[in-house]
Amino acid sequence: MFTKVPLEDFLRVKEGSALMLSGKAISFLLCDRHKLNIVCSIQLKEAGTTALKHTELLQDVFEQINKPLLEFPFANNISVADISEQVRPLIPSSPIVRNCSKCGKEMVMRKAIKGGIPGRRSGGVTSFQPAMEFPE
Repeated sequence: MFTKVPLEDFLRVKEGSALMLSGKAISFLLCDRHKLNIVCSIQLKEAGTTALKHTELLQDVFEQINKPLLEFPFANNISVADISEQVRPLIPSSPIVRNCSKCGKEMVMRKAIKGGIPGRRSGGVTSFQPAMEFPE
């Protein structure tokens, strides 16, 4: 995830059109972690006429490049759950994502650095409850 990315850093435009993008940025740009391909963008919307024109420009740009643009109000009360609910379907799923058979929460793969068996891989839920072996 990149923050406050100028549009001209990732878009190529025809001669003369670059002025339209000059000084314009997207709040967040989510990319594939391996290839850095754009997955989607998030814009925090502000109020006002200038902000409305900026939002319309972004909607047009992302429609032309065929990438999703998610918009949220620029406010302190945006919940992580609201953002996750809209972003998660856009992110390619991992083949190793599993849910815990006891609590149903999403599990993550961990690798032991210390302890009895350094290097041992195990799965655990993201709330750091005791780790269990990852099912094969």
